[in-house]
Amino acid sequence: MTAVSLTLFAISLVAAGDEVPGTPLQVSVVAVQAKNEGRASKYFGPGLERVRRAVSGLDYDSFYKVRSADIPVPYGEEAKIYIDGQYTLYVTPLSVVEDGRIRIKARITMKLKGKTVKALDTTLTMKPGSHLNLGGLRLSSGELIVVISVKSGGS
Repeated sequence: MTAVSLTLFAISLVAAGDEVPGTPLQVSVVAVQAKNEGRASKYFGPGLERVRRAVSGLDYDSFYKVRSADIPVPYGEEAKIYIDGQYTLYVTPLSVVEDGRIRIKARITMKLKGKTVKALDTTLTMKPGSHLNLGGLRLSSGELIVVISVKSGGS
């Protein structure tokens, strides 16, 4: 895909009335391994303080940080965030809708039998400062939950 067609594609994803800010979006990602270990009460490993509430309602009793990243991502550009040897997250900020929520495209690829395949591909609208969980991704032990939060570059 040429740069011109990529730009036209990105513009076509922006709905009428949406705004595309010039400042990058601050994207925060915490990848969490969630599993059941037979604990009487839920356990949250180190580094999960800021996403504890986002994952505490899930049906698992143990949560461990796999990776975290905080990066500025310009609107219309895709950022690649390596999670582990199997999964990689790609995030593209698209626009700000009229009520201030942020539209982002998120996809996760996984390595499967020597090939890279799409595990998840979605477009989301989320309120800055809130957390959004992407899950259902198997790990050798437990499940991978990717917690995303965003805030405007200017705030």
